[in-house]
Amino acid sequence: MKLAVAFVFGLAGGVAGALIVRALEPAPTPVRVSGPERAAAPALDEAAVNRMVAVEVQRQLAAAGPAPSAESPERAAAPRRPEGEGPGEGEAAAPAGQAIEEVIRGLKGRKLVPADTDGLFEWLTNHPDRISDVIAAIQKEIAADPTNPELQVALATAYVAELWNNTPQGPQQGIVWMKASAAYDAAIKLDPEHWTARFGKAFGESMAPEFLGMRPGAIRQFEELLAIQKRKAPEPHYASTYFRLGTLYKDAGNVEKARELWAEGLRLFPDNEELKGTIEASTKR
Repeated sequence: MKLAVAFVFGLAGGVAGALIVRALEPAPTPVRVSGPERAAAPALDEAAVNRMVAVEVQRQLAAAGPAPSAESPERAAAPRRPEGEGPGEGEAAAPAGQAIEEVIRGLKGRKLVPADTDGLFEWLTNHPDRISDVIAAIQKEIAADPTNPELQVALATAYVAELWNNTPQGPQQGIVWMKASAAYDAAIKLDPEHWTARFGKAFGESMAPEFLGMRPGAIRQFEELLAIQKRKAPEPHYASTYFRLGTLYKDAGNVEKARELWAEGLRLFPDNEELKGTIEASTKR
């Protein structure tokens, strides 16, 4: 999913920026104690936090590989079609010639799946100057229809596009990610079994630098998503849950549990190349 690529390169800096914001907030007055209890870890100053953030972000970017360029297939949008022409068969709806408000109303009329959010994200990436307009249009629709989870998912997607395309590195990235996260939370509250919302939230938390302590929350989100999937007919994008949850278990040191999840996912989705490659790599070690 192309939207996931944005998380790898945008969220790594975004949550790190949030840490800087948190670190710079006034600290509560410490409680004075005596004896051995008084010893505590030294407080981190701004420079130390920035160094930690820089190291972690560089580590994540190195692990993810080079960022896709504007000309690369990962960053490129779907083939352009004439203005005003609707999507072809099997293609996600995305803004073309019609007004943004009309597009948003069309998106909210059905359950959004990854193809929908990828399509919206791709268009926004190719029209970064329209992102703020799209966000405002979605917020207007939410005000008129506050119980619609699809609008919240669309809003989260727009914020991720803002994080990826228009937000400079630093604390502002953390602020934008928190807005996206809040929109995912709102969608999940309205529809606890909304796959796209829960996956977006879980994936974002799973990509956070480890020292932020968000990985356990990501694991809980993915485990809940796995339980939801098992109550429904299989969909191809469900394979991503097995892959990501297994990866989190591997990173936590539970390699056996990771392999079980990957194998279970491959049994359900035998053509998934991501799971195939992961299992082959894990058995060679």
